[in-house]
Amino acid sequence: TNTELKLEYGAANITALSEYDQNYTLLARTLQKWAEVLAEAGHADEAVVLMEFAVSTNTDVSSTYYQLADYWAARGRGDKIEELTRTAQGLRSSNKGAILRHLKQSQDSIIGRLF
Repeated sequence: TNTELKLEYGAANITALSEYDQNYTLLARTLQKWAEVLAEAGHADEAVVLMEFAVSTNTDVSSTYYQLADYWAARGRGDKIEELTRTAQGLRSSNKGAILRHLKQSQDSIIGRLF
């Protein structure tokens, strides 16, 4: 919260911290849009690289997790979905619950195809 940031870094730094947060949000959204354009152009593997980078930064852009989960589920890579789940469990975001539900459904779809 802003109060926690003020206590941790001082009220004088709140403007800079807010700017950093806005820049990060722009980066996360831009990575997702870029990945979508790549995927639509038939470059899914390159799109995955961008989305996995975004996840490594703890993005909470739900479509990043959804698209990665769908990509890995189609390839039967439950291990990759488990990695996404571990990352998502650490998110401090209102999107966390929806992301985790989608990841579980993706994991379940792989298991369903096996049996």
